[in-house]
Amino acid sequence: MRLTESRLRRIIREELLQDATLADVEPDLARQQSHSLGTVEDEDPHTYIKNRDITAHRRNIKRLWNKHADLSFFNDPKELFVWHYLGYFSYNKSLSDYFPPDKVKIGAVPGIDLPARDELSCYGKIVSDMTHPPDEGPCFTFKEYRVTFASKGDAETERLSRATPEDIERLRSSGLRKRPYPGMPFAAMPIDRPGAQQARTRMLEEVVIDNWVIDTYYIRTGPNSNQEAEYAEKLGLKYEIIK
Repeated sequence: MRLTESRLRRIIREELLQDATLADVEPDLARQQSHSLGTVEDEDPHTYIKNRDITAHRRNIKRLWNKHADLSFFNDPKELFVWHYLGYFSYNKSLSDYFPPDKVKIGAVPGIDLPARDELSCYGKIVSDMTHPPDEGPCFTFKEYRVTFASKGDAETERLSRATPEDIERLRSSGLRKRPYPGMPFAAMPIDRPGAQQARTRMLEEVVIDNWVIDTYYIRTGPNSNQEAEYAEKLGLKYEIIK
């Protein structure tokens, strides 16, 4: 088996048993981060900010995380269970909010029939610590995805629901990105399994994914559950109605 850079890094980390967060591998930058841009009070972190310095800083933090992260752990569904609650922050909890009926082309829907490029914020939990499935609302699980960032708490990333038509057009070629807001401590960004185990209840409150394809849509029983199921069937999306 070919020894990849990611696997080599994982072997070294397991031998040293010391790297757990971005702060552990980048202590100097971690100290700079605590005294850097911080939270800019007149900027909404959940929008696609036009301030180039802030955008560049967000992008650099994410690149740094990807440089050091044990991606073989984060992308292994046998190690980390990843799911997305519909409208957890935007309150757009309907399937049609994600796949507008007037915009989808049945049979060629990004996120259902082919990988979606717009990044999505999810939750993650170490599989061995799972005692029950997600139960706080309707959710997606995935059969394909790639983790591009993770943190123990809410990283205040950009929200897709806050993207303007101009943002969508400007980022059409790459898809809408989601990046941590400046000021989040590097110690809150786990880079491997030991780091994820440090999280409260061993759950990561922000796991950003791209190239995602939904496996199952779990619909909560309620007044609109039958309507949601009918639309899922129309989209060709596997679903399950749960209490």
